[in-house]
Amino acid sequence: MGAAVLLTRLQRVQDVLAEKIGLSLVLVDSRGQEVTIPSRLPLECFHAETAGKQCQEEKQYLLARAGQENIQEEMVLHCCHQNLYICCLKTAFQLASKDLFLIGGRIRDLAAIKRNLNIITATYLLPISLNYLESKEVNEHNCRETQLQAEALQGLTRQEIKILYYMGLGLSNKDIAAKLYISPSTVKTHVTHILHKMNLTNRTEAAIFALEKGLVKGDALV
Repeated sequence: MGAAVLLTRLQRVQDVLAEKIGLSLVLVDSRGQEVTIPSRLPLECFHAETAGKQCQEEKQYLLARAGQENIQEEMVLHCCHQNLYICCLKTAFQLASKDLFLIGGRIRDLAAIKRNLNIITATYLLPISLNYLESKEVNEHNCRETQLQAEALQGLTRQEIKILYYMGLGLSNKDIAAKLYISPSTVKTHVTHILHKMNLTNRTEAAIFALEKGLVKGDALV
């Protein structure tokens, strides 16, 4: 199975589960780099001026704890500097021989996380191939969809694709900068490059482009 197909399936599972349980979810590698696009974007972090560095440190703390042998297959819970609860689980999935971790939550209601611990761990610790999660017809559709999306975004870097995604959700440069832990001026530069590469005139056209190409779902718009 190709990496693109695997990521499409992981994204689909994540989106469905996040919608079902009402929590923000994202898969990251051991360095904290996002492997999937966050489902149910956790907007609370975007409003704090100094949140970026602290969020990054807390994410690394969570990943280190979740990776410890004595607590593997258990969800790690943490209350962040904004009094929001986060959970982290070392999953049974690997990508290019690298372990993947599920980070979820960032909400004020700890009970909402505890209520869903069983379904989260049951889903992400399943020792099965993702080949069997979808029918052949859906698999073929997703493969075609992934290929078309890749062709449409050809020429953009991975970081530019992330920024285009957040533009599609309607986030400002400041909010995107907080999410990606970069400066607003860097985001502005990336936005300029995206518009030039995709032959777009403004942010509105970029947002419509992201929606039309399937990078953003209509029901995910902010």
